[in-house]
Amino acid sequence: GRRGEDAAAELVERIRAGGKVRLEAGDHFCGEDDGVIRVHEGGVLDASSGNRRKIAAQAKDAEAGEGAVRIWGPWELDAGSSGQIEGATLCWETKTGFTPTLRVSSGPWKISSCDVICGGGPAMELADGASVAIFRLNTR
Repeated sequence: GRRGEDAAAELVERIRAGGKVRLEAGDHFCGEDDGVIRVHEGGVLDASSGNRRKIAAQAKDAEAGEGAVRIWGPWELDAGSSGQIEGATLCWETKTGFTPTLRVSSGPWKISSCDVICGGGPAMELADGASVAIFRLNTR
């Protein structure tokens, strides 16, 4: 519905603006005009749901109101960007098989307590020189 679209657009704007971003529970269908959630050059992002429990179990219980955060759309962490993403499920389904759920061009980045769900493409793509610390990451 319209409220869901507004909430997703607001979340994308907060991500693009950088800084500390609280990720609220629910499904967020995001992306700029080209369908990409992008942290631009010079951007610093600290995105967290505040929940460090095992995310895979959380995602299964989301319909029961357990508070899972699922963000739908491919991510591009551009050269010159840095930060962390914690306690979320990052989801992307592609028909081409070439677009990763998470593309990292720079860093340092910290990805922790996250699920990365990729339908038809790679979970993560790292460019030469990308710096990523990964903790408690599940891919499927």
